[in-house]
Amino acid sequence: MVLPRHSWYVQPLSAAVKAGEKAVKTFACRRCHVVGEKGNDLATNLDTVAPKRSSLELEQAVREPAVFMPLFPLSDKDLAAILTRVYAGGHTAPTSDISKPLVVYFTHAAQEEDPFSRHCGACHRMLSHKYGGLGSDIIGPNLSGMGTEYYPATAKDDKTWKRDALEDWTKNPRKIRPLTTMPPQKIKKQDLKQILDIVWTPNSEKE
Repeated sequence: MVLPRHSWYVQPLSAAVKAGEKAVKTFACRRCHVVGEKGNDLATNLDTVAPKRSSLELEQAVREPAVFMPLFPLSDKDLAAILTRVYAGGHTAPTSDISKPLVVYFTHAAQEEDPFSRHCGACHRMLSHKYGGLGSDIIGPNLSGMGTEYYPATAKDDKTWKRDALEDWTKNPRKIRPLTTMPPQKIKKQDLKQILDIVWTPNSEKE
């Protein structure tokens, strides 16, 4: 059952759907999910989920998120807007594209400890294509999808993160942002390369 507050999804050009698109971008939902045929495939394709779920189920999924999904401080208005956009994506997505199942690993898929977990995981979490879910805390930002266009533009001067910018940040973040709480990291060159390779997946921009 779709509640009245989400029912404008059947009108793709409505103000409610446009507000939902703005909210999806603001909260960077596409860093992990496909919404309206755009986004990363780190987690469930929401175009395929929305037609099968009620409003109450989707609201609960956001309010009580799965492991590695950030807990967003959403107002009721923002949540309603996002779910309206999610429903709109499922309403207009071609049926032929809703076929391939996605396997999401919420635990570390590798046997050995990866360099991200070793150097970054005490503060950060992220979903990765290669290893599944990495990291164990939420002190720092969730880094899922960081190496793609859908991650928030939180690099220097509010720009999108590039591989070389993240490398410089990791070596000495306080040189770039003096008041940041993140200290400089002493990471071996090979480990840093592996970390960057995890963040910059085969589907994301290579630099």
